[in-house]
Amino acid sequence: FFRRSRTSGLPTFCPFPYTTESALMGKRGPKRPRPRDQPGESWDPRPPGWVNQSEYTNPALERFYSEAAGVIPESDLQAFFASLKVPLPATVRISEHDPEVSRQMREALQGTWIPRLEAALKSLQESAKEGPGPTGHEDALIVPFPLPWYPGQLAWQITATKRSLKKLPLLEEFNRFVGLETALGNLTKQEAVSMIPAILLDIQADSLVLDVCAAPGSKTSQLLELQSVAARRAVVPITGCVVANDVDFK
Repeated sequence: FFRRSRTSGLPTFCPFPYTTESALMGKRGPKRPRPRDQPGESWDPRPPGWVNQSEYTNPALERFYSEAAGVIPESDLQAFFASLKVPLPATVRISEHDPEVSRQMREALQGTWIPRLEAALKSLQESAKEGPGPTGHEDALIVPFPLPWYPGQLAWQITATKRSLKKLPLLEEFNRFVGLETALGNLTKQEAVSMIPAILLDIQADSLVLDVCAAPGSKTSQLLELQSVAARRAVVPITGCVVANDVDFK
């Protein structure tokens, strides 16, 4: 569809039957007709594979595991689906790009934040004995602790949901600390399950790693850090590399 431009006077190609001028001015194009409902069906504007995150339901996923014979015993299916709906705790990983920075981060957590949060939790528990606490979230606050299976106490878990981390007044200052150190590259917000593959791969200085599920990048940065650590320990240059890719270019 061609139309002469009002500004340049030249023919302008328009892929839709409305002018580029109207698009630039914010006018909507022709309204897409709503498909007619088929007998016995209702029209759903949501894209295929849509997941209701507010209820943590995914019919396609539940159907897949229900029909996949031998993957999960039928007696365990409901418990399995229930476990998938439990919000993940917030976890952070201390960066290993600089040994001194790693030491400082461990000392900040163990020497500063843990005692403060323990004292705050004790105060809340004592207040709860006398009556309702000031926040109503006392049970949601458990002092951060290092993941026992991660080497060097470099991964920490906060046994509170990510939503509670932002809402609880007692954790607000700690949340700002985590956000600042994350922006500086000293901490990485990363789910615990995402930390496991890099550890199991046993990355060395000459390893060639292909990460084809790289977004948003926390696992990729972990792979690079572990390769750097391996090179420092062996006192050799890094001759390997990590190639990162993802189906979503963002």
